[in-house]
Amino acid sequence: MSARTQLNPATVREIFLDCRSLGSDKAKSLGVPSILTSSVRYFDKQKVKEHHEAIASMLSQLPLEFKSAAGGSFSRTNLDNHEDTWSPAESSQEQLVQLGIAIGKIKIAEPREVWSKLPGGRPTIKIAQ
Repeated sequence: MSARTQLNPATVREIFLDCRSLGSDKAKSLGVPSILTSSVRYFDKQKVKEHHEAIASMLSQLPLEFKSAAGGSFSRTNLDNHEDTWSPAESSQEQLVQLGIAIGKIKIAEPREVWSKLPGGRPTIKIAQ
């Protein structure tokens, strides 16, 4: 992938599927929590490393609020930095956030226990600079 990978559902899905680990070797896999369910997805550490630049590029196209100290609601991860909708599907948004967590660029601000009290029942997402 190039240094400027376009943020779109097809590219997110392609990278997500390539990074997904189907094996049970925990030494080669990284567990990342789901936003939409209580499950955990596992990613192949080597594949995540290979796609690091592309994932970071797509994250850089999210609104600036995610890069602030306060972060932004997961519900707004469907927008790009021009406030245009890049994906109406929460599944694509979750895939991007999970990839961001896998590369260490995204942190979830609140513990899962309080998500139901937040707008839309979704957590606050912060992108590290």
